[in-house]
Amino acid sequence: MDPRRFYGGIHTILKDFPDSSADEDLSDDEQLTNRRRKVLPPLCIPESEESDSVSDDNIPLSHLASSSTRTSRAEKPRWRDGFLERAETDLQFTGDISLPLEITTLNTPYQFFKYLFTDDIFLYISQETNKYAVEKRPEKPSNITVKELEQFIGICLYMSIVQLPSTRFYWNEDMGYPKVSTIMSCNRFEEIKRFIHFNDNLTQIPKGQPGHNPLHKIQPLLELLRQRILTVPKEQYMAVDEQIIPTKSRSSMRQYNPKKPHKWGYKNFVLSGSSGFSFDFEIYTGAQGPVQSDTNLPKISTSSDVVVRLSRTIPEGLNYKLFFDNWYTSLPLLTYLNKKGILPIGTIKANRIPGYKVPVEKDLKKKGRGTTVEKLTTIDNTDISVVTWYDNRVVNLASTYVGSKPSSEVRRFNKKEKTYQNVSCPKAVTVYNRHMGGVDLLDALLGYYRIQIRSKKFYHRIFFHMIDMMTVNAWLLYRRTLADSDPYLPFSRLQMRSS
Repeated sequence: MDPRRFYGGIHTILKDFPDSSADEDLSDDEQLTNRRRKVLPPLCIPESEESDSVSDDNIPLSHLASSSTRTSRAEKPRWRDGFLERAETDLQFTGDISLPLEITTLNTPYQFFKYLFTDDIFLYISQETNKYAVEKRPEKPSNITVKELEQFIGICLYMSIVQLPSTRFYWNEDMGYPKVSTIMSCNRFEEIKRFIHFNDNLTQIPKGQPGHNPLHKIQPLLELLRQRILTVPKEQYMAVDEQIIPTKSRSSMRQYNPKKPHKWGYKNFVLSGSSGFSFDFEIYTGAQGPVQSDTNLPKISTSSDVVVRLSRTIPEGLNYKLFFDNWYTSLPLLTYLNKKGILPIGTIKANRIPGYKVPVEKDLKKKGRGTTVEKLTTIDNTDISVVTWYDNRVVNLASTYVGSKPSSEVRRFNKKEKTYQNVSCPKAVTVYNRHMGGVDLLDALLGYYRIQIRSKKFYHRIFFHMIDMMTVNAWLLYRRTLADSDPYLPFSRLQMRSS
């Protein structure tokens, strides 16, 4: 029996935050006030430093379901020494990454942004916003037009470039910003911000009932934007990783991750190309939140299922390469993707490699920096390679298409000898480091000019993040389209937002 359960002293204490679905009329939060209300964060008592590696998320659901009966436990795979070898013809990429004529004929930054944020999306937001404004203030309808919504988003983008302490300062006589104040009055801007809406409140299923969706208020907009980015042909190398939509607002969806630059916020799983373009996304709504069910998808584990869902839109059998980190990687996931014609690789935790005793760091350290160990196994007619490499510390990578050979050399500094030396590096590590950072690159691009307008409504923060992400996508699409005609493209992210 687990001694922690026996003594019963270790728990995670979470405060039940409201659903953030209330749309009460709140005054603008960032203007003309210095009051700060302290909000106590959820109190989390970690079980141990190794709790990340022993959580139930690390164990396939099939194993959890069968753990009560020892006789039904699955047989562990058998491992052998060797090197993964696959014919180049089996790994050759056969997908089509050429852009359609609808994209290649675009010229201006505004056209690229409107390709993703279409007129139909603006019209939908206008209809839902006016409907909500009538519900809240029937005696004085707002009658917000599509043109005003475009101006509102344009002002938000300008505010992300020229940041002032309060939004009202942009209309101040002394500190005002003419490119904002001459387009829309301050009162109209605040009115649009107050009433902007994306779904009908009357159709929302109450919290606690089956089918409740915490993202109900913004789900239609997310799906419309998602359908637009799905029209862009995918890159050969893609990665699945999480990003944080920064916020400290009171919401049941808010997560805390001390390893992220923004520790508090909403978790967003992203399928990104190595260029940083986001091809798909899925906002995490919590353990009780709805997950789009598909009976054809396997149930591997909580973390691996994220990759399964995001990989649905990747064309099968064309040898697209997919990368992810050790929170997602499992042997059943690698087998599933390989059978779909998607070539996976990811770092993997030692406790997710059944039947294989991973080399201890102490032993590898004695052999020296650059020591590599490769083991092979076959699961459901799929060869899987696990490469263990010792650099500053031990790293394990699992893949169905790349192993340790052919190795290369990397330059490392030797602290004892005070000199640089060449260290052997397996091919799996080289490939992984080259193509894994797509989501991190996307986060870096988002961080340059992020919309900082504060709001007490949770879906406002997600809405502003979607504007930022579509702007970055439009900029990357612009570079991808016009790079051939102008390899020294001077167009910058700042110019993209100010155009």
